[in-house]
Amino acid sequence: MNCERGAPGVSVDMNITYMNAAKVGEDVLITAHVLKQGRTLAFATVDLTSKVTGKLIAQGRHTKHLGS
Repeated sequence: MNCERGAPGVSVDMNITYMNAAKVGEDVLITAHVLKQGRTLAFATVDLTSKVTGKLIAQGRHTKHLGS
């Protein structure tokens, strides 16, 4: 996650939930969304989906402290 301030940040919380396996060489679609960016914290989610089957492979959440 990068912010316009250009200052480095620190990960406060990171979580990954694995739901299905991907095969070696399989194309995976990665979709990320910033849910909220405040003055000091930003919250994002990411979905990894198989391009072949359309199944959700994994979901992640990331909370980042953006610095002062």
